[in-house]
Amino acid sequence: EHLEFADDGSAFACWRQQRPHGFAGPTETAAAAAMVNRFDPVSGWGQEQILEADNNIGSTEELSCDVSGEGRLVAAWERRNSFSEQDSLAAAQDYDVWVSVYEPARGWLELETVEFIQHGIREQGGLGVQNRKPLVAVTGDTAAVLWYNSSDTQVVSITYDLAAGAWQGVDILESRSRRIPGADSHQLASNSTGALMATFAFLGPDHDA
Repeated sequence: EHLEFADDGSAFACWRQQRPHGFAGPTETAAAAAMVNRFDPVSGWGQEQILEADNNIGSTEELSCDVSGEGRLVAAWERRNSFSEQDSLAAAQDYDVWVSVYEPARGWLELETVEFIQHGIREQGGLGVQNRKPLVAVTGDTAAVLWYNSSDTQVVSITYDLAAGAWQGVDILESRSRRIPGADSHQLASNSTGALMATFAFLGPDHDA
């Protein structure tokens, strides 16, 4: 789904792939996983990597990734989860946005839900915040992930400090309740000078952006 190049000619391919997913006995054959592979201009393609936490039956619904000129990758994906060992994927009703970071010198650094970063807890049993449709942009030493919170009808973002190797605070970009028309209105982009811009639509009197 994504092919992103760094300045040195290395690249990352990120994609969703259907593959059997087992947890605590049951196996879900219709699930999709978030996958990534790195291309080195000298040695070629490496080993594919699964960007999933093996903590329940789940499936990747959406995937986004971006690479900086220095070869740093940030990936984010929407995962539909079932936290019960007895539930099948069809019964899953939790939607999380997961994030992961790759540094050329240190490898993969992060695998976490944005909900845990924000609140220090993960939702379970469909009772928590439903986070969906993530988008990623990386520029300079900063990365941003933008997503839709369907529980509170908000567009939310979180930034990653690539120099410090740490996620920063979560920002609500649209706080007026019930004003976001859906999960497909937000966009995220960056430029070579280190600037990031997010846009989205909201239901004002003229359906403004």
